[in-house]
Order: sequence, then structure tokens, then C-alpha cells
Amino acid sequence: KADMATTQFAASVVFRPLGRLPSGAPNKIYLEAGGGLISYAVSRGLQDPSDPNANFASSSAMAMGGAGLSFPAGPRFSIQLFGRANYLFSKYKSDAIDPLEGKSGLLLQFGVGLRVGR
Repeated sequence: KADMATTQFAASVVFRPLGRLPSGAPNKIYLEAGGGLISYAVSRGLQDPSDPNANFASSSAMAMGGAGLSFPAGPRFSIQLFGRANYLFSKYKSDAIDPLEGKSGLLLQFGVGLRVGR
């Protein structure tokens, strides 16, 4: 059994094509674009028995873009539904074993978030 976890460090710019409501809350639709770094960690389940120090970690620079919907739930509180596409600039590659080399390409994310404040 093996598990892979990803950690993402990114910065983005959010565009609100419909502006803000009179209360200052964001309007329903927003777009975002940015970039960052994504890091992979693989559990010990894939460890090569012949090399206990094998490293399965990997990192890649990425560009991202996405869109979301904002649903006001109070004067300074909203619920966000979003989708993002992250384009990875390099392949997943493990120093431990060559067959675990993946492809660069898209990583899709969907989620729900909470926003507090202006």
C-alpha cells in the first residue's frame, strides 16, 4: 500500500469581472491566475527494500488558472466554490526507481472554501 500527498505553495491574482456588492462583498463570479511550486511526498509503502534511504519526493514549478463562485452568507462572510487547473512544468521523477516517472501536464482541483472579511 502506498499513498502520495501533494503540497502546493502558490500565489494568485483574483479578477472580479462583476465587481463588488454595495456591502463590499465580492460578487458571485471570479477568475484567478498565478503560479507556484507543487511538492510530492510518497509514503514508505513503495520503499525499495534494497535501498532504505530511497527518495520518492519530487517538486515542480507550475502555472495555475481557475474560476469560482462566491455565495454571500453574511455581511463579511461568504462560501466559495472553485475549480483550478495547475500546469506542471516538469515530470514527477523519483531518484529511487525509474518506472515512477510521470508526465507533465494538468492537475485539476475542485473545492469549497470560506472567506471572511472584505
